[in-house]
Amino acid sequence: MVPREMAKSTITLSYTGKAKEPIEWSTFLRIFDAIWGAEARTLPKFPEVIGGVHAYWRGGNNITYEAESIDELGIAYQKKQTAYIFIADLTTNPSSTFHYWPAGAKVSYKITAKDKATAENYIDTIKKEFPLTEGYDVFLSYSSNDSALAEELKNGIQNQGLKCFMASKDISVGSKWSKEIRTALIESKCTLMLLTSRSYKEPWVMIETGAAWVLEKDIIPALVQVEPKDLIAPLRDYQASTIETDVQKKDLFKELVIKYRRI
Repeated sequence: MVPREMAKSTITLSYTGKAKEPIEWSTFLRIFDAIWGAEARTLPKFPEVIGGVHAYWRGGNNITYEAESIDELGIAYQKKQTAYIFIADLTTNPSSTFHYWPAGAKVSYKITAKDKATAENYIDTIKKEFPLTEGYDVFLSYSSNDSALAEELKNGIQNQGLKCFMASKDISVGSKWSKEIRTALIESKCTLMLLTSRSYKEPWVMIETGAAWVLEKDIIPALVQVEPKDLIAPLRDYQASTIETDVQKKDLFKELVIKYRRI
C-alpha cells in the first residue's frame, strides 16, 4: 500500500484506461488493497464514512446500492450485477476517486497527493491493470454557434500533443450521438467548456457541466465576452480562463499541457 502523509500543498492527477476484458475479482481486491489498504475493506456508512473509504454500485436496473463491505460488493460483482462501481477515499491527503464500468472494462481514477511522485505511484497501480489508453485528454464542450472557434481550440490543443474530443469531428457517420459523447466524456481527463456571449446560457451548458461534475472531471470554463460572475452557479466554482486573444489561448494550452500531458 502506498504510504499516506499529510501535506500543506498537493497535486492532482487523473488517469483513464481500459482492460481487454473485465478484471477478475481477485485483481479488483489487489487494486483496492494497494490504494486503500486491506483494513479499509469494511466500508462504514455515513456519518462514520467521514475520513474513510466509501463505495457503492449501480445495477443494470439503474438502482444504486451502498456497499457495507468489499465482500458485499464482491458478491454482486461476481454475479455480474454491477454495471458501475464507485469508490471514494474521503481522507484529507491523499484522497482519490475510482469509477469502474465492468462491461466495457473502463476505469477513471483521480488522485490528490502531496507530490507528483506519490500521485504517479497510485496511478501506476491502476495503469498496471488498465493499460489501454484510448481516451482523450480534453473533452471540448461547445455550441454549434461557436464551431469555428471550437475547431481552432481543438487544433491548438492537439498541436501541444494532447488528444482532444470535439463532437462534430470525432463522431463517425452512423454512430449514436449521445452514446459517443457519453463515452468520450467518461474517457477524458477534463472538460473544457467553451462559453461565449452567444452560448453561455444554452441548456447544454448545464447538462454537460452536470455530467462532468458527476464523473468528477476537472472543469475548465473558457470565456469569450463573458464575465465569470455571469456563469451559472456550478461553473462559478471553477477557475475560468478568458481566451479573447492569441496570448490568452496560448496560456490556456500551456496550462492544459502542464496538467494533462500523458504520464
